[in-house]
Amino acid sequence: MPVEGSTSGAEGTAGSGPTTSLGTQGSGETGDSGGTDTQQDTTGGPETSGDTTTGTDGCAGASSCYDAAPAGWSGPGLMLAGDGAACAPLDGFLEAFSGAESYGGNWGCACTCSAELEACPNTATMSMFVGGDCNGDAMWTETAGPSCQGLGYVDAYSVIADVDLPLSCETETVPNLDAVVPDGQQVVCESEAAPACAAGTCLPGGPEATACIWSGEETECPEGSYSERRVLYRGYDDGRECSECSCSAEGECEGSLYVATGVEGCNSSTVQEVSLGECSEDAFVVRGAYVDVDSEAEVDSCDTQGGAPTGGLTPLEPVTVCCLP
Repeated sequence: MPVEGSTSGAEGTAGSGPTTSLGTQGSGETGDSGGTDTQQDTTGGPETSGDTTTGTDGCAGASSCYDAAPAGWSGPGLMLAGDGAACAPLDGFLEAFSGAESYGGNWGCACTCSAELEACPNTATMSMFVGGDCNGDAMWTETAGPSCQGLGYVDAYSVIADVDLPLSCETETVPNLDAVVPDGQQVVCESEAAPACAAGTCLPGGPEATACIWSGEETECPEGSYSERRVLYRGYDDGRECSECSCSAEGECEGSLYVATGVEGCNSSTVQEVSLGECSEDAFVVRGAYVDVDSEAEVDSCDTQGGAPTGGLTPLEPVTVCCLP
């Protein structure tokens, strides 16, 4: 299963799966003549007394005889926790493969945002509403510029003037990926020169190793002594991604709308001042109008959306490993 991510990912930690021993070591007794007798453990573990003596199972020293792998399976070999370096202390053994039970790695996503607002325009759109408070739909709209424009409206309107802001924003999606950490990492070591015995192959004993067979696909264990199943993955597909970021920005251009209300129109001395973007408190006759807009623009905010972790880590190249219980 893919590993789910989080917005603020913390680096994962590697885990290692449990290992089981090959068996219980047998005990040997030394006679008066200095020779060595080897007594096979009744639990079926490997014989470990003596360096060169051949036991009753046909294996020398600390080795024991293990069943041969059935058709379609490889091994037997020894499985240990860790990577290929764990095979080095085993004389004559090389790494057959290594893998992990799963792979972890958190990740987060960030969105950058930059907004740009060019110089404010010197015009504004004036909207006129019947009655006060600029409620409902505008009855009329006019473009007001820096010079007074005569208008022939004789009814009273509340007014508001808005500037078309030359505002733009850009965003970038920035993933933050923690390192991928294998969990339950194991290595299987094999030797092509391992001696044969009546049942199959002689393998050395040891408390950290487990005798196993393996198949290069995900399947069930075959009938027989190798019944402890686990699936190891030799690789993974890193599908950790982030959803696309988007942005929105707000800004303003300051200034005022001036409305001439007298019968002389633009020549009238009766003028109402209304700040840009605000509705006039009262309704009045609109016989002329112009705006005075500050050229300097201000960016108030730049906000981002999106940038959520998606996807995950998918383990690949499964190997079924079946070991002695």
